[in-house]
Amino acid sequence: MSMPKTVRGHEGTQRFSASNGINSPSQLLRLMSHYVYVLESDADSEKYVGCTNNFKRRIDDHNRGKVFSTKLRKPFKLIICLKS
Repeated sequence: MSMPKTVRGHEGTQRFSASNGINSPSQLLRLMSHYVYVLESDADSEKYVGCTNNFKRRIDDHNRGKVFSTKLRKPFKLIICLKS
């Protein structure tokens, strides 16, 4: 019996194995929802484009200052979000 393989990304770790019906990383990615979003900073009106597989958590992270690239420009308002 082989160990489950792991797919790592900045949004977390996902496992796939024959026992759960997912046999490859491409099958796993097709099952996962992804979001592309545009935020506008209330501080300087600049836009930020991001992508994630956990939209609510990522937006909360931006507005709490937990994202290095945007922490000095919070708060943000959502301009658009697209789900794949």
